Amino acid sequence: MHGCGKKIKTIMRQVSIDEALKKGKVLLIWVPMIIMFCCFGLGILILILLNKIGYIIPLAASLFVSAFVIPWIWWSLQVVKWKIWAFTNVENIKGLEKRAIATQLIWPHGSWFEKTEIKSKEEKLILNEIYKKLETAIPTREKVFDNSLPNQFIIKYPIANVYFYVLMMAIGIYLVYEDRLVLGTAAIIGSGYLAFDLFKKISKKQFVMKLDQKGVTLNHTFLPWAVIEEYYVEKSGFGSSTSFSVIIKGQDVYESISISEANTNAFTIEKYMDIYRTRYALKNNIK
Repeated sequence: MHGCGKKIKTIMRQVSIDEALKKGKVLLIWVPMIIMFCCFGLGILILILLNKIGYIIPLAASLFVSAFVIPWIWWSLQVVKWKIWAFTNVENIKGLEKRAIATQLIWPHGSWFEKTEIKSKEEKLILNEIYKKLETAIPTREKVFDNSLPNQFIIKYPIANVYFYVLMMAIGIYLVYEDRLVLGTAAIIGSGYLAFDLFKKISKKQFVMKLDQKGVTLNHTFLPWAVIEEYYVEKSGFGSSTSFSVIIKGQDVYESISISEANTNAFTIEKYMDIYRTRYALKNNIK
């Protein structure tokens, strides 16, 4: 995969989506995790070193409870401040909202978890104005320049996944040998189907998608940049069942491309689409 880090220059009004999300991850993910681990660690340390003192156990228990409560309070306070800062300073607020939800930085507007946010009356008014803007906001894309990418970039199916599926089949055979017939048979059939399907795609030289300054090529169609009005990453599922798709919309155009088997991260693909779309705009003098 070609890198796109240091050579990328993003032209925006104030703050890019990536910069806003980076700050959000620190405030809303890393800091709460650090607080959680510190509370857990301190509770365990107290139990190990001072467990002979009677009142220490309740103290350690309170630290374990605090490991969940304090990070949540921190998130509830800071997410409001981050939203106001981010949606005020990022030009493409629609794109920011989609990325922030997809990366589990914030919850969708109106969800139960959003109701746990702690905000002042003034902050409520500001957020209400932001939500009104989001309802009517027209999605825009950042202009991103990166000369390190080739004239054409192909997102392929990784052949390494075939080997993984074959390994799972071998484990299934072993389970059958150990008389765990149901689990072993399920592993053999499931992994066998996935291995065959992926191998068939690779052998036919199929790809997830192909990007260049003309547009986006899928296995069944070609979408020129002129007809693409919007594209973004959509997340579905939770935990181990989480999957990502790239959604492409336009007049009479709707494509949902699963990235679960791609050899490139979904948000990296979105950034690459920005790069090739920028090349198209420059070539055709489109602002």
